[in-house]
Amino acid sequence: MILAMRLCFLGLLLSVLGACAQQFIESEFTDVNLHIKWTDEEDMFNVAGALGHPRVPGLTAVTAWQDYNGVRDCFIYAPKPKSANDYYGLYVLGHETAHCTEGSFH
Repeated sequence: MILAMRLCFLGLLLSVLGACAQQFIESEFTDVNLHIKWTDEEDMFNVAGALGHPRVPGLTAVTAWQDYNGVRDCFIYAPKPKSANDYYGLYVLGHETAHCTEGSFH
């Protein structure tokens, strides 16, 4: 049962990443300064609103960035993964990191 769940999750993850990867464009900056702010899921709507993001149901994390002189400062607001085996929590961080390197793609 656990193996089937992991395979299902892996398939879903690969399909989502494949869809996102098709839309990436070449970045215009050379360096990324990554900042992560652990944020409770209950606070995510408030953080999103403060950053000007839409407050959509199921919002898990948000990313904001600012570019200057070939450098991108990127801020990820997300719940801290519960462990190294928290595959969804790690996926969320990876997805938000992709926004840091590639910008908006959905």
